Amino acid sequence: MEDASGPGLGDHLEWRASMTARDESEYRLRLVADQIARARRALGDPATAALLARAAVENATKAIVACFASIARSHEPGELLEEALAARDFPAALRAEAQVLRTSLAAYGARRHIELSYGDERGHRLPSEIVDEADALAAIDAAEQALGFARRVRALALGG
Repeated sequence: MEDASGPGLGDHLEWRASMTARDESEYRLRLVADQIARARRALGDPATAALLARAAVENATKAIVACFASIARSHEPGELLEEALAARDFPAALRAEAQVLRTSLAAYGARRHIELSYGDERGHRLPSEIVDEADALAAIDAAEQALGFARRVRALALGG
């Protein structure tokens, strides 16, 4: 238990107020690349690989949002991308691709996060019992697509 003078819930977020859009999006892109690499190394444990790749999808969309606005606390990549699309300065050349991607990323939202973290609680099945290698590879592929798209958005929105 922390003493009263120690950090409180949410205190770790104070630094975000001083981060620029460029810093935040660059950090998220590095995080995504790391999560994808770790997911690939974890393919012997498909549930872990899929969990890491799902987090990478979420963070890629947060890298996109960071180019235009503060990042909301959310585990819904489709909704996050929709928020970015609402920005007046979202690159027009990427809007159609973003709409298609938004639909596929929606599959990696909070519900999938819960399944990959806790399994099927009603059916008493563990994540390792409901996720196979094909699921993990599909999640890694989605994460790589999201990363590539996030890099293109950042380059157009922030110039690099």
